[in-house]
Amino acid sequence: MYCSEQCERELRIKELFLNILEQWRVILIVGISFLLIFPLGLGAKELLQDSAVVSNEELENQYEIMVFALSSYMQYRALEIEYNDKMASGDDELGVLAKEYSDTRNAYSAAYGSLLEDNKKVFTALVKKIKLEDIQAGNINSAKKSLDDSWYLKIEADKKKAAMPSMQELYNGKNIIIGFWIGVFMYVIFYSLTIVLNKYITNAYEVENVMMVRHYGNTYEYPYRGILNELAHHKAIYKRIKKSSETAKIAEDLATKLNYIEQNNITLLSLGDISANERFSTLVQNQVAVLKSKGIETKVENITGEISAKRDSYFLDLSPVFIQVISGKTEYKALVELRNKLEEYDVEVVGTEFVEV
Repeated sequence: MYCSEQCERELRIKELFLNILEQWRVILIVGISFLLIFPLGLGAKELLQDSAVVSNEELENQYEIMVFALSSYMQYRALEIEYNDKMASGDDELGVLAKEYSDTRNAYSAAYGSLLEDNKKVFTALVKKIKLEDIQAGNINSAKKSLDDSWYLKIEADKKKAAMPSMQELYNGKNIIIGFWIGVFMYVIFYSLTIVLNKYITNAYEVENVMMVRHYGNTYEYPYRGILNELAHHKAIYKRIKKSSETAKIAEDLATKLNYIEQNNITLLSLGDISANERFSTLVQNQVAVLKSKGIETKVENITGEISAKRDSYFLDLSPVFIQVISGKTEYKALVELRNKLEEYDVEVVGTEFVEV
């Protein structure tokens, strides 16, 4: 039965949800992995951010620049006060003083500009505390002592920042919860994209919407092989969700339809590489046996590769045809091309079935 766009969208969402549910073990493993990795990542990030802490040689150089900047600052401020006082008294001989002030101010600006951003903050906070009387008296020792105290506190703070946070700090409840859900979210997004971008047909409604003929049913048998695949796809959930196994019923209904339209022959045509799928071969043999028991002559055909690679005469010998679409083996593009080719040569398509084995 044809499914509208809204119906198809709902079916896609439902199928995606069920497929994700089927992989709950993988989701749990990924979540736990991120639960362990995320806090360590935060610690590494903090460590990298704090790697900007400079070497001992650079620290010494920055300290010397700060001492020079402090001395220059107090000198130019003292000259500034002296210059303003002389201007107020009407002294006309200010040229030499103005040049000395300008040179000292420029030296201070150059030194201040050479400081790292963190050190600029330390220095700015320091000079704001210098008293006017200390500047006028040229009391550099008091200011330098304040600088040494501020510098010592900054070095100690940098050492603490550079240390890797403890495991207890990293693995707190917040980081654990965030890490787990980041892992779950990323896996769900990744898996959703693999389904959306999959070039193979993985559900029955895509078959119905492409072929627009009667869909006789679906056959599901847990198809996953190997430890990893079986771990990823929970067998009990798969069987609970996909209970249908209509192999014999499909063959019987097909035979009934062929007898009704007075056709005593049919071609079972499958798309995709089935060479290694013994379960599908067994399924086809069982259906052929049912059809033959009903007096239907049955031919079995399989197409792999490009539909366009087949000679047109090949399709003339197929009619009537029953199309078997295999989950994960039949490409959506191949099914569309087959439909177009069969319509071109008026090959009768009796129906379709979807197989996942």
